[in-house]
Amino acid sequence: MKKKAYYVVAGAVLALVLAIVAVSQQTPTHKIVFHMNTNGDYAWEQALRNISALQGVFGAKNVQIEVVCLGPGLRMIMKTDKRYQERIEKAAASGVVFAACRNTMRGMGVTEADLLSVDTTVDSGVAECVRKEEAGWSYIKSGAEQQVDPATF
Repeated sequence: MKKKAYYVVAGAVLALVLAIVAVSQQTPTHKIVFHMNTNGDYAWEQALRNISALQGVFGAKNVQIEVVCLGPGLRMIMKTDKRYQERIEKAAASGVVFAACRNTMRGMGVTEADLLSVDTTVDSGVAECVRKEEAGWSYIKSGAEQQVDPATF
């Protein structure tokens, strides 16, 4: 009888361990929200490089990234600006979410049809960043308006 109970307990423990391993492999370990409110090549280049670096270090399957585009940063994901479209689409294909602020869209007269097809919309860009931080995501303020000489840091 004791031997049977031992096997039942051992089986339950093994099932629990396998379930934990399965869930941990499905859930990204790192969750990062990028706050992009800057328009310009240097800012966008830095954001895309940072995304690539995070995916390279942690592995694309181990990182969940959302880029919240608001204010002047909305232009990064508009169809009218093709400079970064291919790289944005590649990032989106790897799981990166690009979120457009509907407040900014209204202010600029932009519709969803004006955005790249990889995008989603959020009610407020800053509120989305707050929600992500409250949910435990890491926050990165992305982009500088101009290149800074590393020697001047």
